[in-house]
Amino acid sequence: MQKEASKKSSALLSDTLLRSRTLWAFLIPFFIYFFTAPHSVTFEDSGLFILASYYWGIPHPPGYPLYTMLSHFFTWLPFGEVAFRVSLFSVVCGALGSVFCYLIYKRLSERPILALLAALVVAFSATMWSQMIVAEVYPLNYFLCLMFLYGCLYIADHPSEK
Repeated sequence: MQKEASKKSSALLSDTLLRSRTLWAFLIPFFIYFFTAPHSVTFEDSGLFILASYYWGIPHPPGYPLYTMLSHFFTWLPFGEVAFRVSLFSVVCGALGSVFCYLIYKRLSERPILALLAALVVAFSATMWSQMIVAEVYPLNYFLCLMFLYGCLYIADHPSEK
């Protein structure tokens, strides 16, 4: 009886630690990206994406409709300049991408601490960090690609039994 309770509490603790690492994989990049995100228009297409997001416009072919529609909801936030609010959408996508990066590494290595460190190394590499804080489509693509890859790994681990 005690062994069962011990196993149950051990499994609960392990599950809680897993969730907290997943949470850290989101929170650490989110707050660092948040505090380093620009409050105005930056280089390349960011001004175009900010304008298109605010007015439900089409930036240029191919138009990036998913980015424009989703980032438009961030323009409704009651704080900051519009440019910062649209950049905040990229920040959230970058942090969510970091979560899936962690989950993929954890699944491949089965070492959660190393998976978290690897996800943070990717999140704070110069190229990733520079793109995850500006109004660009790359953070959304990063998040969606990693989510898709994790879904493929999940399906491979859980084949349907027929």
